[in-house]
Amino acid sequence: MKKYTEVLDNKRTPLTGKELKDTEEGLINHINYTDNPVDATLASEAMELLAEVKHLREQMATAYMWIGRPAPYKGKMTRAYT
Repeated sequence: MKKYTEVLDNKRTPLTGKELKDTEEGLINHINYTDNPVDATLASEAMELLAEVKHLREQMATAYMWIGRPAPYKGKMTRAYT
């Protein structure tokens, strides 16, 4: 059986807005400056996953708005439309 500290160490926490932005900028730089087409393809797929994460965060913020609760502050989710 795992110790509680091991469970806490393995617990996944969501990326913050700053971490997402830094990751996206790093992937864009990697796509622009790599000569290897395989690396560029993998970075492009990672960009698609980041776009999906952003979309899901916006959907969660909208859901929170409709149920009348504030969105979690750490993720800094905002609505994409007015």
